Amino acid sequence: MKTAQERIGEYLRFGSKLGLERMGALCSMLGNPEKNLRVIHVAGTNGKGSVCRYIYEVLLELGYTAGIFTSPYVGDFRERIEVNRELISEERLEDLTDRVIKAASELADKGDPPTEFEIVTMVGLLYFSEENPDFTVLEVGLGGRGDSTNIIEKPLLSIITGIAFDHMDRLGNTIEKIAWEKAGIIKKRCTVISGAEGAAAKVIARTAYEQEAPLIDVSNVKYQIISKKPSGYVFNTNINGRHYEGIELSMVGEHQVKNAVTALCALNYLRDKKIIHGDGEALRRGMKAARLLARFYIASENPYIIFDGVTAILKYFGNCHEH
Repeated sequence: MKTAQERIGEYLRFGSKLGLERMGALCSMLGNPEKNLRVIHVAGTNGKGSVCRYIYEVLLELGYTAGIFTSPYVGDFRERIEVNRELISEERLEDLTDRVIKAASELADKGDPPTEFEIVTMVGLLYFSEENPDFTVLEVGLGGRGDSTNIIEKPLLSIITGIAFDHMDRLGNTIEKIAWEKAGIIKKRCTVISGAEGAAAKVIARTAYEQEAPLIDVSNVKYQIISKKPSGYVFNTNINGRHYEGIELSMVGEHQVKNAVTALCALNYLRDKKIIHGDGEALRRGMKAARLLARFYIASENPYIIFDGVTAILKYFGNCHEH
C-alpha cells in the first residue's frame, strides 16, 4: 500500500501551475478549513523560512499554541506541517491525505487536477483547522499571487521579506514583476510588513496603497550588532519606541539579523494591536530557539565542527536562495 507521501507525489506529474481556481475548489469541497485560521502569511525570495520560524518560536514561548507550514523538507516529509513543535503524525497525515486526494480525484476527472503543492497545502489547512492553534504561520511556496497558500482571504498580517531574482520562468524576468507577484498576498486593509528594498519596495508600497493596506517598512528600522560568534549574533534595535536589547540568535549572519528584525516588527505590531501579550524574556527565548534544519549547525565548539547541509546542496545546484 502506498504511503501518503507517495500518493501525494503522484500529482507531481501534473506539474506546477499557479492560480487559485483548483485550491478554491478543494477548499469548498472540504469545508473551507482556511476560514477557521488566524494566519500570519509570509512571502519573499530570501529569509521567509527564517522569519516564519522566529515568529512561530516566539508565539510558543509566549504561551500561545501555533502551527507552521513550510517547505521544502530535509529528512521527513512531515516537517512541512507542525503544531506546537510536534510534526503531524503519520496517522493524521494518512487520514487527511485520503480525504484530500478523494476531492483531488474528482477535480482530475473534470480535467483540472490540482498540483502536488496544492494537495500538501490542503492537508496542512485541514490539520491546522482541526488542531485549532491560536495562530498559524504560513510560508508561501512560490511567488505569492497564484500560490496555493494565498487562498487565505484575510490574514492577521502579511509579511514580504527580501526580493531577488527567483523562478523567473514563472514570476517574470524583472525585479518589478517578481515583486508584483509576491505582493499578491497583500489583502484589502490588512497590514503588510515589507523587508524589500529598491524597486521591489516601490512595487510593494504601491500595491499596499491600492489595497488600502497599512505598510510597515522594515528598512526604516535601525539595529546594532553587539556580538558576532559562530554560535550566533546578538543585536539591539528600537521599533516604534519599544527597545529590544541583547536579542540573541542561534542562526548566524547579518542577513539573519535582518530577518529577525522583520519578525520583531511583526510581533511588535501584534503586541500594539493587543493580539498577543507577554514579557520580554519569553520573546528572547523564542528568538534564540529559532533554528532551521541543516542550516549552519554547530555540533561542537572545541574544536569547532559545523554542518551546513542545505547550503552545500543548494550551492551544488547553483541556487542559494532560501525557499
